[in-house]
Amino acid sequence: RLGAMAALLPRIISAEETALFLRKCSRVKDRCFFPCNAKHRAPLSCTFLLRTTSTAVGHRCEESSIAVCVDECEYLAGGTGWRVWPCALMLSCWLALHQEAIQLQQATVLELGCGLGLPGLTAAALGARAVVLSDCLPKLLCTVRQSVERYLEKMDSDRRSSAGRHVCCADGTGEVGGAAEGSELATGNGRDGEVPCAAGRRGHRCKESRSACDADDGGYERCESCESCESCGYSKRCERFGGGAGGVEEGKEDGSSEGRGGLHQRLRVSFLDWDLEASSVVVDVEETFSTEQGVKTQQQAEASAASLALSSLEPAEKFDLILASDVIYSSCHARRLPAVVGKRMSAGGRMAAMVPVRSESNSREFFDGLVAAGMHVRYALVDTDWVDHIVSLQSGASASSSRNKAVKAAPSERNKQQQRKLNAAPMLAYSHQAPLTEGSILFVHAEWAVNEARQQAKSDEFGR
Repeated sequence: RLGAMAALLPRIISAEETALFLRKCSRVKDRCFFPCNAKHRAPLSCTFLLRTTSTAVGHRCEESSIAVCVDECEYLAGGTGWRVWPCALMLSCWLALHQEAIQLQQATVLELGCGLGLPGLTAAALGARAVVLSDCLPKLLCTVRQSVERYLEKMDSDRRSSAGRHVCCADGTGEVGGAAEGSELATGNGRDGEVPCAAGRRGHRCKESRSACDADDGGYERCESCESCESCGYSKRCERFGGGAGGVEEGKEDGSSEGRGGLHQRLRVSFLDWDLEASSVVVDVEETFSTEQGVKTQQQAEASAASLALSSLEPAEKFDLILASDVIYSSCHARRLPAVVGKRMSAGGRMAAMVPVRSESNSREFFDGLVAAGMHVRYALVDTDWVDHIVSLQSGASASSSRNKAVKAAPSERNKQQQRKLNAAPMLAYSHQAPLTEGSILFVHAEWAVNEARQQAKSDEFGR
């Protein structure tokens, strides 16, 4: 497997390149309806460098970035999922911009029709609690698994290189660690209440804990009182799953996949065929469409039933955030996808999707299906202004000004600034009479329609 991974030529795409490309896509008619690069060439291993939202820490502001690697494949292995598409790149930028607003680090995430898995891998790199990448093509999922292996190797390497270089601050000051190697803090001899922590790229303050970290957990350090620590993101752990060294549970010390603290359970690839998942939905239309059709039939015929069952989702698994980008190519997709979302979205969960309107009737079937399933659906037109806002973080145009404002502003003022940014473009509530223009691109946000007023206020936050 490692030999196959190393065989692909590397291609690094900077944040600025991503911003420039997506801005061009928003200004060229129908550009989002084609892959980012469909030229006849050998598959590449593409690494997307994405900037993430800045975080004010004490009296300074930390800027961070992530590297998301996806391996391409041949068309016969991936169908139309063999390359990255503009909508997947847009959704990844949206996640990077809104990770704090949607509380991504506390969320379990499912990407439907993942293709090469860029949005799902971005969610993992940003710190999602658990991520599942799903598709119906067995050979494509083998390629996605290669990308996952690259990610896990990097996480394991980061964890080992960061060991003993960071601190958990338990002195109640709110200062966060980040000691340089060889300093007093790195050796655990710093201010009272500060204890060494090898768990993440940055330390954090355990509000309830003054105890030293415990290194008996298979080499992974742990604060014993973290069960009640709000900074952890999930129970009993100091580790962060994403951009740092990873959220690691107990595991083997031998560096095996299982020994990476259950990372294979926190980021995994699963077979999910909507035709099987939503088989009760009647589809009475004979269609020919150029996505997985044909490729899917051949691949599933070649794969054994046992291998598919081993990599499938559990029947009762549900997720806080469901991602999908450019996955509706037929009436069959439009009718069955809402049933899949309804089955897999947890109470209080949400769906974020990029929907190119290839067919007005198919797109309306999809929207109507979400509403019929009991969801409140809102959407925003993906025009040049929407894209400009989404990629502003990647272009770096507003990085310095936002960084300075974040450092100077009080926490309450920073929250107000973020709310004003999120509410800049209220989304439209979907109804059956809503215009859906073929050739347009829509960003869709759906939640269970429990409280209409509350859902509308929350959906407005994520319009941009």
